[in-house]
Amino acid sequence: MKKFRKLTALIASAILAVSAIPFGAGAEILKGDINQDGVVDIKDAELLEDFM
Repeated sequence: MKKFRKLTALIASAILAVSAIPFGAGAEILKGDINQDGVVDIKDAELLEDFM
């Protein structure tokens, strides 16, 4: 039972550590890029218009 608790704590801490890592960490964020495809284009303007 003690080993099970330790294993559960280890797995839980590993999940928390992985979830804390931002996955888009080196990607440049463009202003106006609503759909985040790396290009500011008419699709972004349409999404913004739909949102408003």
